[in-house]
Amino acid sequence: MRVLFLAQHVTRPDDVVPPHGSGSHAAATLAGLRQHHDVLALFADGSGAGDSHARRAARRLVPGWLRALRHDLRALRADRRFASRAAAAAREFRPDVVYARSEYLCLDGVRVARRLGVPLVLEVNGLLAQDVRSMYRSPLEPLGAALERYKHRRAGAIVTVSPGLAELLEDHGADRRKVAVVPNSVSPQRVRRRPASAREPVVVGWIGHLMQWHVEALELLIDASPAVPGISFLIIGGGPGLDDLEARARAAGVAGRFRFLGAVPYDEVPERLEEIDVGVIPAVFEYAFPVKLVEFGAAGIPVVAPRSESLDAQLVPHEEYEPFTAGDGVALAEALAGLAADAERRELLGRALQRAVTERYTWDVTGRALRDIVDRVVAGRRVSSGS
Repeated sequence: MRVLFLAQHVTRPDDVVPPHGSGSHAAATLAGLRQHHDVLALFADGSGAGDSHARRAARRLVPGWLRALRHDLRALRADRRFASRAAAAAREFRPDVVYARSEYLCLDGVRVARRLGVPLVLEVNGLLAQDVRSMYRSPLEPLGAALERYKHRRAGAIVTVSPGLAELLEDHGADRRKVAVVPNSVSPQRVRRRPASAREPVVVGWIGHLMQWHVEALELLIDASPAVPGISFLIIGGGPGLDDLEARARAAGVAGRFRFLGAVPYDEVPERLEEIDVGVIPAVFEYAFPVKLVEFGAAGIPVVAPRSESLDAQLVPHEEYEPFTAGDGVALAEALAGLAADAERRELLGRALQRAVTERYTWDVTGRALRDIVDRVVAGRRVSSGS
């Protein structure tokens, strides 16, 4: 089976996994597909030059709504160019199916699958027309929402990361018979034995690429930290907002307890995780199953995360992760303090989460699930076409 894999908004130079959730998830999907199928993968070309300080300053003089409109129009143009590039690359490859990551205002998967006359498997990682509001106010949001519904109708299968998101997609009109849950996963090589640690102070850690919602989550952590003295914090990840977080820690009088490491290459993540005793996810989308959660689990690190129905559908609260009330800084501080004071419980939670990751959330499991979905969609197309 030949699969054309499209990840229009993921830049992956020289087959290196980018240091952010979408890059890690794309790597897991690609690795899973390649275990069972012949795959041609196309990513963003990465040719866009970074903005200079002068260009950023000049852009701030333009009204916000106009900048947002320009952003949307550029996305539409880029989508057409990417679809043309993908169709050209596919002519010789002759795929049996197109597997495309759904991106806001993008129809690349639909266009290429239709042009080639093959079925489409659409990976949906959020309610994109709504989620984009956390980054900017899109003037074309009604069009974006309509395109999402259109893609859902045209896809032979819809792959998503959590039961919560699957339910939300169905609420927004997706055919429940098409929707399959394939959670975020980690390479089996990342699962490693964790030696017992008695270091003092206990280190609470976070890892990821700083998007706006991550900055807001870490602000909650910084604000809660004075209530848990005797704990150090390690923040691994770069991106917009890092300077603001460092300034907030200074203003709160806890700068000496926070170490901001910046971006770390994907291959170096396991080594850095050895410095962490408790993983923290201060906030998640209501439907999320974060990549960082399985990364912590692979390393045998216990995790404190907000309680949610979607998360509880995939992990056992109080056994495989330690929940707290979402958005409640006091509850977050209490959960962290409880684990920091109880080494035995940290060990039990870490082992249970690692066992869950090993059994349910590795690239091998992803590969088997995607194999079944791809095979089913292709077989269904062949039956319907009479071939």
